[in-house]
Amino acid sequence: MFWIILIVLVVGGAVFAAASMKGKQQAFVDMGDVTGKTINEIIAKVGPPSSVSAVGAGEELYQWIETNSAGGYHYALLFKDGKCEGYTHQHAQ
Repeated sequence: MFWIILIVLVVGGAVFAAASMKGKQQAFVDMGDVTGKTINEIIAKVGPPSSVSAVGAGEELYQWIETNSAGGYHYALLFKDGKCEGYTHQHAQ
């Protein structure tokens, strides 16, 4: 009985993780063109980024990254003076 419960929990967790990841990927797709949007507008749609880096004068790179057994995604958006310049990297599987 223990093994059946364990298998159900593992499979259920993997299914939930895959669904959650696909939801985030779809949120990026649903945003369409991100050029000119503020970081607050983007966070409202896709949630907080995984990391933020200063990359130049007035420029910041915001990244959303997730990997698990179901696949993964990596979206990187460049912002200059508070407005999105666009994607520097998009990958989902």
